[in-house]
Amino acid sequence: MISYLRFSSIAAEAVKACLKKDPKASTVFPSTIKKTEWKDGKPIHWPRICLIPVW
Repeated sequence: MISYLRFSSIAAEAVKACLKKDPKASTVFPSTIKKTEWKDGKPIHWPRICLIPVW
């Protein structure tokens, strides 16, 4: 799960890239997200970095 702020940041980057006039600007670009699993208010796994393609 990602926070709303991170989600909106990724969405904004994708929209900006799509609105640029340069045809290469709208290609898929990766975004990184750190994922940490939590249980009882404590992290149970170290953060995993995921590479997520954004269209």
